Amino acid sequence: MPQELAEQIDGINQWAKANRSEARWETFWFWALKIPVVVATAGYGLLAKNIGPDGMAWAGAISAACVLIDGYFRPGSLRNAHHRAYFELRTLADDLLDQWDADTLRGAEKHNEIAARLIDETRKRKAKVTGYLAEAEASLGKGPARKTGKG
Repeated sequence: MPQELAEQIDGINQWAKANRSEARWETFWFWALKIPVVVATAGYGLLAKNIGPDGMAWAGAISAACVLIDGYFRPGSLRNAHHRAYFELRTLADDLLDQWDADTLRGAEKHNEIAARLIDETRKRKAKVTGYLAEAEASLGKGPARKTGKG
């Protein structure tokens, strides 16, 4: 396999891993800000009895801070986009390897031409992933994206 194709596949795999990591962080921050609020509100009666009014004031302040941060930054909003990108990029890397194997098994002698064709075909799929990630990031805090056009 030519070095360029191997580097392309490695780059796609690294990008996929980065998206998986981003999806995990999005999930973590989504729940990290909701759990304190749920615990404080669900256990209000128990907290009032056991920690007194001062403790309740602190629990309320922490809950309010979590709600404010959650409302302002909207953590978790990009989780699905990163999760989708991870799976699409892993599929793309696997497809490249499969196509390479199939073409070389067919007896194609021009390995560099095969690699160049595969890299060219990959560009469109990478651009699609880049496009919906950029759209997801740009649409934070806005309503659903609308397509506009003539006609």
